[in-house]
Amino acid sequence: MEGVVCPAGTFCQVEARPNWYPFDVSYIDRGRCLPFAPPGGACDVPFEGTTSFPRKADGHFFDRSTLCDGKHTCTGEHVFVMPPTCVQSRDPQLGCISTQRNGCAGRPSLNECPLGLGGADDFCFLPTESDPVRNRMTRTKLEQCASVLTSFNGPNFAFRLPDGGLPDDTNFPSGNTQNVTKLELARGAQFAGSVQAMLQALWPYPVCSPRGQSDCTTFPLPVPARDPDGGLNASLGCLKPPYRHTDNVNCSTNTSVDLSFLSLNSGNGVIDYHCTWAVLHTLSFNGGAVLTAAEKRAFGELVMYISGQFDCKVCRNNFVEIIRHFGLPTGSVREEYARWLWQAHNNANEHSYATHSINVNMAANEYPGQDAFKHTRTPEWSHPKHEHPWYMTFERAASVWTGLERGVSGV
Repeated sequence: MEGVVCPAGTFCQVEARPNWYPFDVSYIDRGRCLPFAPPGGACDVPFEGTTSFPRKADGHFFDRSTLCDGKHTCTGEHVFVMPPTCVQSRDPQLGCISTQRNGCAGRPSLNECPLGLGGADDFCFLPTESDPVRNRMTRTKLEQCASVLTSFNGPNFAFRLPDGGLPDDTNFPSGNTQNVTKLELARGAQFAGSVQAMLQALWPYPVCSPRGQSDCTTFPLPVPARDPDGGLNASLGCLKPPYRHTDNVNCSTNTSVDLSFLSLNSGNGVIDYHCTWAVLHTLSFNGGAVLTAAEKRAFGELVMYISGQFDCKVCRNNFVEIIRHFGLPTGSVREEYARWLWQAHNNANEHSYATHSINVNMAANEYPGQDAFKHTRTPEWSHPKHEHPWYMTFERAASVWTGLERGVSGV
């Protein structure tokens, strides 16, 4: 029987159903070409139930993950707070975790844009076909980002009223305002020692023993100090154990990890976002298929650490909600942890300003003669369109993060 190729923009729906004639036990195969759901349209799993056919060799049914075309993905599997709809899928070949090169969406000022050296680039991790040095996570990049993770101390600041009290919902009568003073962030990193142990248990590169060897990572990693607002800058130096005081040292002391890249970020915190997900994805996608007891414990502790200490309070609370919905990752199969973090990242991105906000170039065209940056941060509820989608299928995420680059500069 000769098959039929469906036209572009459509997919072939094939389903077997019992013959309506009650005395004939045969089945009739019906196929038809149907258009993919449009962007924003509903997506569903069409092949379900006992009438699905044909089956795989193991007896399970074939299914289609979405009714979206190849450039879109279905939020039903990715984002639990949204109904299943087709949204644009992030192309891993774009090469960067940040929203847009030279676009800067969702940021209120130029100083907060994720600009890199010379303002022409940003700190990229994802693969690009044109740049082989960036086509996989390198040991240098992973060491740099893991160092950033060790320094989280997010909740340790507060606001104080003029009378010395702390503000809460009962302090201010409706319609009144009061001045508050933001307290300095404690400059320690109280969990840095524990985080070092978590990272070392999950580290995908060889660990140096003793110190001084090449092509391996030396623990403990340097813990960069932060300013009173939690910002990062290489000029602040690094903390010495037990990481609770301000007796800073040169970050290069007794380590080969170069943290000079923090200066490119001007202490604005963007590197925190990049590095957090880069480390979590790299550790979860690389290593043995079956986790040891120590690795399982380290993954659980690392997820809880991010939810409790991440410097971005919105991100931190969002992570808590993700844990509340999905529960903590469990089991001994590495892929389960990679899938959990992939789902967590897609859900976190749905709540980011950049996903729904226009970039500075679009704002400049829409609001000529005004400060374009003031119009880039748009609450998602007033602008539900996905201007800069981050959503990535698990298969694409696996292609990005599985495998570590070796044999090139920076490994």
